[in-house]
Amino acid sequence: MGLDMTLIRKTSVNSCFSSVTVDDIQGQGIDHICPSQIKYVVEEMAYWCKANAIHNWFVENIQNGKDDCKEYDVDEDDLKVLLELVNQVLKTPSKAKDLLPTRPGFFFGNTEYDDMY
Repeated sequence: MGLDMTLIRKTSVNSCFSSVTVDDIQGQGIDHICPSQIKYVVEEMAYWCKANAIHNWFVENIQNGKDDCKEYDVDEDDLKVLLELVNQVLKTPSKAKDLLPTRPGFFFGNTEYDDMY
């Protein structure tokens, strides 16, 4: 437990989806939902934990330095930048401290640049 993060895709449901009926969702364990009040569809795209360097990247590059456990918008270009940094660190681990530095914190796990990084 600790430093668990989830990347979600939140899609707004507009009038083109207003044809959803109770029959469409019954039996899904969500019979109490009123289709006309559904505003978003939320999909879990990725989940990870104990990756404090990745957490730090999001805090510094997406969250304006605020480590406040709130939701923030991330676009595809942001994720491409992060992927490129991860690939560079995988190729040259000695660059980890400069490219994707760790962030210490309660339950953040190891902050060393070793095999567990």
